Amino acid sequence: MTEPREKRVPFMMSERELLEVDEWRYANKVATRADALRRLCKLGLALDQLLPQLQEALDEARAAATKAQRELSGASPARDKQKSKIPVELALTSLKMGTAVDAMTRRARILKEFEYPEEKLRGLDEQGDEVAAAFKILEAHLQRKRD
Repeated sequence: MTEPREKRVPFMMSERELLEVDEWRYANKVATRADALRRLCKLGLALDQLLPQLQEALDEARAAATKAQRELSGASPARDKQKSKIPVELALTSLKMGTAVDAMTRRARILKEFEYPEEKLRGLDEQGDEVAAAFKILEAHLQRKRD
């Protein structure tokens, strides 16, 4: 169900900004400039919500890669035992990063393709909750196996 559009929001844009909006509009086959601006606003809001999750995943991947580099550069029996844990940590961080990027990509695609994306986004959020729950189970299992 669509909400009535009763609120007018006038604002000024530079010629270059308007040209960029129009180029995006035509590239994405959006019928009107107003609809293009609404969709771009939704894309920006979605990206803003997902960026912290992506940043966290990237930070974890960076830390795991740094740790792996340190662990692999030394050679001792204690370090050899630790080396078996490194691929699990790298796999977990890669999964987190992939999940965050996938969520961002799917959300952006829905916002670009649908004039009224609310229902599709709700379905995506429910699917994301299921993926997050499954990921927590996997992470706990791998953690137990690692310890």
